[in-house]
This record gives sequence, C-alpha cells and structure tokens, in this order.
Amino acid sequence: MIGYYVNKGGADRSQLSVTGTHLFVSGVRPSSEGRSLLPALGDHRVSSLFLEPVSAGNFAVVAALWAMARLPAQPRRHYAVLALAVVVAVLADSRLAIGSGLCVALALGTPLPRARAALLALPLVLVAALVLIGWTSAPRAIDDTLGGRLYSSGTLLASWNVAQWLGVAWSQGIEDSGYAQLFTGLGVLPAAALWSLVALRTEPTALAERVRCGLAVYLALSLCITGSVLSIKTGALAWFLYGASQTFLPRAPARRATARFSASVPA
Repeated sequence: MIGYYVNKGGADRSQLSVTGTHLFVSGVRPSSEGRSLLPALGDHRVSSLFLEPVSAGNFAVVAALWAMARLPAQPRRHYAVLALAVVVAVLADSRLAIGSGLCVALALGTPLPRARAALLALPLVLVAALVLIGWTSAPRAIDDTLGGRLYSSGTLLASWNVAQWLGVAWSQGIEDSGYAQLFTGLGVLPAAALWSLVALRTEPTALAERVRCGLAVYLALSLCITGSVLSIKTGALAWFLYGASQTFLPRAPARRATARFSASVPA
C-alpha cells in the first residue's frame, strides 16, 4: 500500500522502515501506544480498499450517518448498516470515527436538523474555540491524543496573519489541521460562503435535513484535527448521498389485496 503513495509522490520510501511492513505509515499503531479499540486485535489498523485507515474510518461515519438518517423509515435494514459501520470503524481503530459518529447520533436526536442558523454557526464556534486554545494553552508536547491534536491545530491558527486567513499566503505545518488546509486552499471567506450555501438552504425533504445535519456535524468536528474528510475517496460518497436525499421519495406501502363485493346481490 505504501508503494502507491510513494509512486504518486505523497510519501517517501524512508517510511517503509517506520512500520517494517508495506502498509501506509498510519496502518500500524506504534507499539508504545497500541490499539485503542479492542486491543486484542493487535496493532494493525485495517484499511481494505481505502489503502489507509483514516479514510476507512471516514467511510464508516458516512455510512453510519446515512443509516441513522434513514432509521425512521426502515429501522431493521439500517440498524444492520449501522452495525456494519461500527465494525469498520473498530477494525480501522478510528477513534475519530467513533467520536464523531456519536456526536452525529446525538445531533440527529435534537431539533438541530431544522436549525439552519445553528448549522451555519457551528464551524465558526469551533474555529474560535481552536484559536482560543492556541492563545491560552501553555506550551506542551504535540502527541497523537485528542488534546495534542487540538493544541496543534489551535496554535497554528492562532499564529496566522491576515494574509494566511485569506488564503493568499502559504502556511507550514497544516497537515494535522483540516481548517488550516481548507483556509489555505480557499481562504476563510470563500469557505464560509460555500458553507452558508448549504447550511441556509431550504431542504425539500426531511431526509435531506437529517443528512445535511449529520454531514455538517461530521465535517465541522473532523476538520478540527484532520483534512482527510476532504478526500474524494469519502467526500464524493458523502456529497452523492446528500444529493440523493434531495429527491428521495419513500416507497409507498404495498396495498393489501381485498375482495370487493357488489352492493346489490341478485335474489
């Protein structure tokens, strides 16, 4: 798997010695850290056709949020999809998938799917919180824990100047901050405009409202520590499902055959 990334220029051959395998560098948990979900499965993080486990975890969240959005209509079928999504997240040892999936489940159980203003403000609140973390936190080592990743993202954003926020100046060290990657590529103003187009849209179906809410929570939270959600491997699937929900019409219940008798019965 690492050979694919080396050939396309996204990794260096020196990474082959990091894990001692042909897996991507994140495909094996360091022995000092170990697997977080079901340690008995070992340090290998399953990635399957996604080539690296982060995208496998993202796929699990997208599948889970679609299943949760569809639960009111077809609970039995989509509970099965939800269970399979959890299995994928556990095999990939994706802590982010489990955490963001739980947040999506909580959000879908509230009035948030219809609260367009709240969805619009969600990334603004999270970015402001990251900057506040960067300003107020004491210097610390950056590690692979949630606190370490939030600290890394927050200190980076807090150090930016106006040109970097507008996306006209490059910034180093944006790999572990999804918002930094997004703003470096687009700028904060175009990114906010694109977000508002979706957040403030009047959805034609209740399913579209639930899918939009789930995707908004998933994206806004994940971008705090990673830009992997922007990858076409799972981003395309998420966008497709959101589009499909716009015109989704539930199947009409089958009519039960009943015998009809004439009102007039001959003598």
